[in-house]
Amino acid sequence: FLSPVFHQMSPDIKCSLRRSADAYASALAHAVTPTSLTSTSCLRLGVFGEGLVAAHGNNALALGLCEALAISGLVGEVFVCLYCGLSTASLMKDEPTLRDVRGRCGPNLAEFQRQARPDLLLIVAGGHDLSMHNAASDVALQLQQLLSSCKARPDTLVAAMAVPDAGRRAEESSMLGRGLTQRRHETNKHLASWLACHDPLWIGASSLPWGPRSVAAGFWDGGLLSPKGARVLGARLISILLPLLRRHRQRPPQDAELPEEGEIPSLDAFLKAFSLEDEAEARSAAEGAPRVSGAPAPPWEVAAALVLQRQLRNVLGSKGKAQRLAVARLRVRQR
Repeated sequence: FLSPVFHQMSPDIKCSLRRSADAYASALAHAVTPTSLTSTSCLRLGVFGEGLVAAHGNNALALGLCEALAISGLVGEVFVCLYCGLSTASLMKDEPTLRDVRGRCGPNLAEFQRQARPDLLLIVAGGHDLSMHNAASDVALQLQQLLSSCKARPDTLVAAMAVPDAGRRAEESSMLGRGLTQRRHETNKHLASWLACHDPLWIGASSLPWGPRSVAAGFWDGGLLSPKGARVLGARLISILLPLLRRHRQRPPQDAELPEEGEIPSLDAFLKAFSLEDEAEARSAAEGAPRVSGAPAPPWEVAAALVLQRQLRNVLGSKGKAQRLAVARLRVRQR
């Protein structure tokens, strides 16, 4: 979708802010692509969480994401709400308005989803929890709970970004020292393992500008991205997320509709049917009868196969032989 040289934004792209964040009062930024662009649909992106960018960098990240969308020829709106110094549990509070350590206010997760109505929602959190000496497994569990509540709409694509490296300065300011980096690696490992069996996507921290050159270029403000670095990150994220969103939209609907005459059978019923088919084929082979292809599968069976495949992939984290055979047979039945 995009040129690999993401930091060279076209000077002709003029995105605008409908709502501006700042370093002291507001944490929510809302940016839109130029009105001169024409498209049949508007893509809505949301970025929610804690850390990642400096307090004055939310506007830059929103504009960077919008510019990357516009360069791709897409019309879109971007909502960015990243707090400073809030725990993952605080992001899930019932209060519709949150306040971070800088005094900036903004919506909680549920309210953010209501306002943004995102097609794609990126969650960034966990950095503050690690700095508070929480165990890596506890931080990963809280992130899982946060991600599990991220469904503004049934078709919303949710992505989780790895807890970013806050740099040597964060290690020096923390009593954990180098142990902070170790805990970050452990947290990301736990989170990536959980995401492999669930719907949210995993976005590694490699998309961040890093190294001495990025520091010299002004992409960092201490342990957080500067506005300049936030714009670079926005372009890189779009290059990663747009192909994933396109594939997500091409998937079958989450809940296949069934005709009134049938309901989705249980997995046990499918496994029993497979067993009966095996026995019938074995008898036919023993009797020397030619194999005759069966009639096309009824609509209810095709729909049930789609639902059961998805449930098997999501629920069975460590599939046994029987479950793997069941998934394979369901695929064959669809053909």
